[in-house]
Amino acid sequence: MIYWTYSLLTADDKTDAYRTSGRDILSTCERNDAPMSNPATDSHRIEIEQHLRQMNDEWVKALVRGDGETLNRIMADDFYFAYPLEGDDKTQFIDDVTSGVIRVEYINRENVTVRIWENTAVLSAHDAAKWFYQGRDFSGHYKIVHIYARRNDKWQLVAMQACPVV
Repeated sequence: MIYWTYSLLTADDKTDAYRTSGRDILSTCERNDAPMSNPATDSHRIEIEQHLRQMNDEWVKALVRGDGETLNRIMADDFYFAYPLEGDDKTQFIDDVTSGVIRVEYINRENVTVRIWENTAVLSAHDAAKWFYQGRDFSGHYKIVHIYARRNDKWQLVAMQACPVV
């Protein structure tokens, strides 16, 4: 069984040294809903899942740091973000993050799962976050869903939804 660790990332954390806050099972072969397949396919599936988890980690870091260049690289041009207030396309979202309209102090992402269907993948998780939108505090717990698509042999984040957990 392979494990992937996640940790708390704060705006002051400029290094890759993280404190472990949880662990998630990485191998889709360990889930009850995963179909039986050959070892070569399983290996490829695990490789894709690792790649998507890495993209997720990079996206969270970029969001906390206000790194528009990394967000732009990961997100598809037709990206859409649905969250509690309104929805943003890629340009508006990145502009909001880099200008400080959206400001994230920290995100602690746990219980990450990845499901893959050919050229589409869904990553879901639970976030504890301290973030602000237009100066208003929206800190709390959220269930997030990232949707990825493989286009021209490149995985891209095409949509995301964040829903408050009440």
